[in-house]
Amino acid sequence: MPLRDPSDAETRRHTTTAEPPRQGSVDLVVVEGPDAGKRVTVEAAGGRVLVGKSEACELRLVDPTISRRHASVEVTPTGVLVTDLESTNGTFLGDVRIVAAYLVRGSRLRIGPAVLEVQATGGPPAKAKRAAALGRMASGSPRMINVLALCEKLAPSAVPIVLEGETGTGKELLAESIHEASGRAAHPFVVLDCRTTPRELVESYLFGEQRPDGTFRAGIFEQAGDGSLLIDEPGDLPDDVQAKLLRAIDKGVVQRIGDPRPVRVNARILVATSRDLDKLVEEGKFREDLYHRLAGARIELPPLRKRREDIGPLAGELWTEMGGKGLLPDEFLERYEAYDWPGNVRELERAIERFLLLGDGVSLLVSRTHRHVARPADEGAGARGGDVLARVLAEDLGYSEARGRVLEEFERAYLEKALAESGGNVGAAAAKSGIARRHFQRLRARQR
Repeated sequence: MPLRDPSDAETRRHTTTAEPPRQGSVDLVVVEGPDAGKRVTVEAAGGRVLVGKSEACELRLVDPTISRRHASVEVTPTGVLVTDLESTNGTFLGDVRIVAAYLVRGSRLRIGPAVLEVQATGGPPAKAKRAAALGRMASGSPRMINVLALCEKLAPSAVPIVLEGETGTGKELLAESIHEASGRAAHPFVVLDCRTTPRELVESYLFGEQRPDGTFRAGIFEQAGDGSLLIDEPGDLPDDVQAKLLRAIDKGVVQRIGDPRPVRVNARILVATSRDLDKLVEEGKFREDLYHRLAGARIELPPLRKRREDIGPLAGELWTEMGGKGLLPDEFLERYEAYDWPGNVRELERAIERFLLLGDGVSLLVSRTHRHVARPADEGAGARGGDVLARVLAEDLGYSEARGRVLEEFERAYLEKALAESGGNVGAAAAKSGIARRHFQRLRARQR
């Protein structure tokens, strides 16, 4: 869930007036309650620390009155910011129930029966790195530098990782970078997109099946071999498939549809999601035991507006990659850096592509004002392709926007077909399509 802006009127009424600390990490310590003694370090510009009873929380509390994701704490340039994550029973600073507040060292929060105190860490803050890279991801943002450093530490292990973040933040690219930094890099990196895979076919795609002629088709779990399997938006998996996925992870075996014989699997599981899986667990839409198995580690990718240091370099890289000549014009770069990019890297890519294809560098908000036509959930790529021209023409759009809509529909249908024919293997689909794997991934990501 995105943080609320502590500059709004409601938040200002509940914000402390004392001068907040402006640098360095802090410790968040439980000083009262059943979890007394627990502590977690909140690194300076290192992203949010979650507090609650979920497996995903860095500071995990046991009392049943505490929400799964109750509150978050982060060190910002302004100070230590605590945000209540729409908890059931509230977060309190003194006698005041807060939405968000800046804290000073020594401040105490009450969450259920637990009292948490902000304390100084044992030493001075570490000197910030100027940049960091992992695989094909690089960043000069302090928050992303910490994310990439954590991913680098986790990469050699077999621990499942949940990658959280808004749509378009680069979760799939980060997952592949983790794969490439691990000892599994020589083995396949395979993706199951639970949003675009038809519900009636997802079990077959994942686990494989026995064909009517007696031959077998391996599922993508099996195809991943000793590599990595990225499950994109597992909250969309049907209940029965969730149960079978849990068994596959626990036992290290899958069972193809129609085949009673178990097949050993050894793929490392990575998860990408823009949804709050904890909330889905509370609502009974996602199995809690499966979530426990998937959430070996949790990494949150900050949105582009929270890492503006990356906008210029990303824009320049995309400009060059898409065939732009020379440097991206300064007038556009300045506007790019000032814009919030609600669609994140994906929206930035579309803006630059629009500039290159249509000569339109003015409209940065194309993805926010773009009009979408609802499609039936079961409409396939072939059906979409058959009437896309008629639908676009019926909308009475301008030439540039109509052309962009047709291109978007073509890309969506083409990529779905390429992935289906390659069993979800991104590398194989890119090779068959005759385009670079990274460009294939970018095209695929922006269709979501």
